[in-house]
Amino acid sequence: MPEITPEFLADQGVQFVRVLWCDNGNVIRAKAIHIGALARHWQSGVGLSMAQQAVPVMADAPAAGSGLGPVGEVWLVPEWSTLKLLPYAPSHARVIGNMVKDGQPWPWCPRNFLQRMVQAAAKLDLEIQATFENEFYLLQKRAIACFRLTKPPLLLACQWICISLS
Repeated sequence: MPEITPEFLADQGVQFVRVLWCDNGNVIRAKAIHIGALARHWQSGVGLSMAQQAVPVMADAPAAGSGLGPVGEVWLVPEWSTLKLLPYAPSHARVIGNMVKDGQPWPWCPRNFLQRMVQAAAKLDLEIQATFENEFYLLQKRAIACFRLTKPPLLLACQWICISLS
């Protein structure tokens, strides 16, 4: 991939860059930066209320006793090596962000926590390996056909892949 710059993204038709983070409720969230403002936020990132890391899945307010409130800001700094153009949203790209406060990794940043734990494990000659589980629903009013994979190229959580006939 060529060097990633605001100009490169503009040439690709990108209008917004979504800076993603995973909150402590395991919800993937994002702040979008318009291409016209991207140069200002390229290295410093975008501001984020500290309270965002205390918002539980089932509420729209910081969890009581978390110590994180709406006063105070961290910076969501893009990790440009994670940039991907989004084929399902042609004018958007996404990049994973690191939470930074006063120029240092913020202790409540889940990504930084994971990086610290990987380093701690390596000191014990352990290697952390992880994967994810995709869960989704395919909803459709018309009939679908199901095909069973007899020799799947990857280990699949589901033995059946349903493909729409339309």
